[in-house]
Amino acid sequence: MIHRRRIGPLVSLVGLMHGASFGFLTIGMLWISGCVPATPEFAAEQRAAVADSVHAALQSFSEAQVAGDWGRVAAMYADSPDFLWMEDGKVMYESAADVRAALEALTSSMSAASITWIQPSVIALSPGRAEVSTLYEQSFTMAEGGGFSYAGAISAVMINGADGWQFLRGHSSSGGEAPGR
Repeated sequence: MIHRRRIGPLVSLVGLMHGASFGFLTIGMLWISGCVPATPEFAAEQRAAVADSVHAALQSFSEAQVAGDWGRVAAMYADSPDFLWMEDGKVMYESAADVRAALEALTSSMSAASITWIQPSVIALSPGRAEVSTLYEQSFTMAEGGGFSYAGAISAVMINGADGWQFLRGHSSSGGEAPGR
């Protein structure tokens, strides 16, 4: 039996949230992160540029998984005292180092992985902060054969610093096996 410990957006990129629950989670993430809606001084062009760059960061995260570039995946989690990642209502990782350790344990027995973001929504909160809500499908192929897939939802706050866009706080919820798998 393969232990299926999940890891953040690789981690547990999961949980098909429905209707009001998904909206409630988004509002909760904004509250948890201490963020406020974009101010009028934050021009529409700036908000669009932030959203575009966050979408590009999510694409880069996906490409890093497919390429097996786990260092690049791990680098997308902020080394910050404010870091927190929850899964299915439980605190799973209190630091980026915790995520790196979980990735190391999982990737040592994995031969391939992929994640597909489904209709990601990005709200630019400031030039260096954005909220992301998305459904996703995640799959892993194990080195000994076999593997597993699941689907879910993520709501996260990302920050943009010297290392580019990184997850600062987030929550992923499991929705079970990915459709058609």
